Amino acid sequence: MDDRRRKALLEELWRGKDDAALSEAIAQLADYSEEAKVVIQAEVRRRGLPSNTEEVLAQKEQPALARVISFGAGIGASVSGGALWGLLASGQPLRGGPAWLISLAIGFCTGKAVTLFAEGQRGRPFQVIAVLSTFIGVPIGLLLTAGCLYGTDIMFIALAAISAWPVPRRKTNS
Repeated sequence: MDDRRRKALLEELWRGKDDAALSEAIAQLADYSEEAKVVIQAEVRRRGLPSNTEEVLAQKEQPALARVISFGAGIGASVSGGALWGLLASGQPLRGGPAWLISLAIGFCTGKAVTLFAEGQRGRPFQVIAVLSTFIGVPIGLLLTAGCLYGTDIMFIALAAISAWPVPRRKTNS
């Protein structure tokens, strides 16, 4: 097998691995061949993952406090957004353009709040936190101001959660 074919197979192999496997490989990079090291490091850079052992070990010791604080920020943002929605609705269900725009804005702001309070961390855990914050906070905000939830509100709350999902995702260098 020639060198190009072997390198292509290595690239395909490491492209199929998840972030945890790549982080583990970076932590134990000395155990790999020179060719594998180059491929692993290139894939790590492509995904925007920490590229040295110290960063990987520090990331493994991420404080749970950042997740708790970002969850609180997400709840705060979504309760505020839900309360604003309730005030704008004045006890009537919002339909059409305003409801779509409001739900998209609430989701984006919730995701942004989670990201801002995550101490620079991003990824799937923070995406889940953003979505959960939206599903919990928006109904609370609506109930506090409007006093009730309408059946159509559930669809718009789901839309807000969907728009919160991509905001705290891990950035990749494609």
